[in-house]
Amino acid sequence: MGDDDLHEEIEKLKREDRLKVVLNLASLTYTDSDGFGEILRAWRNIAGARQVRGRLKLLSPHGQIRVNPHGQMADVLTITKLFTVLETYENEKGAIASFADPSHAPEW
Repeated sequence: MGDDDLHEEIEKLKREDRLKVVLNLASLTYTDSDGFGEILRAWRNIAGARQVRGRLKLLSPHGQIRVNPHGQMADVLTITKLFTVLETYENEKGAIASFADPSHAPEW
């Protein structure tokens, strides 16, 4: 899936009012700045959708995901402190369960 595909899928989910999204990155091995930017855009679009804010969570972002030949996505999340904004999970069950847990609700 490319960044354009992700953008189209997020727009489709928004139109369908499906605003609780888990983005599984387990099989992603490489992304460039466009792809990383689209992940951030997806989070912003879901989090700000309609009157009721949605939520997007990242599943398995800490694998061998390189944003360039010299780094990993996990490093980018740490360096930019985006891990304080983006909810990340290592297993799908935990990510899905967190939608029902009020302690994981964003404070907007």
